[in-house]
Amino acid sequence: ISHIYRYGSCAYIGGEFTPYLRNTIEATANGLPTAFGPQARHRILPEYLIDLGISQIVKTPDDIFKWEKNLESNQPLVHRINSASIQFMGKSVETAYRIYSYINGYL
Repeated sequence: ISHIYRYGSCAYIGGEFTPYLRNTIEATANGLPTAFGPQARHRILPEYLIDLGISQIVKTPDDIFKWEKNLESNQPLVHRINSASIQFMGKSVETAYRIYSYINGYL
């Protein structure tokens, strides 16, 4: 599914019936606005993405439809989310590289 995200305009990740989420980072890496179901609350990555304004919680199928329609009609919001996603991913890669370098120093 991660290859499909590059063709999307937004992504509903999951978390409606269970707290399990898949492919969260792939959608964000592609700069997509993301939404999660209510069971995603109190999960570290969704909460962080919500705080950054990249993601939001939706509770019903109607909420998903309204969220998607709002994105279609609000291109400045989509551009802001794209930029925030790219910035988040850049910081994540930088952090991962620092951790790798630190560990590699002990090998």
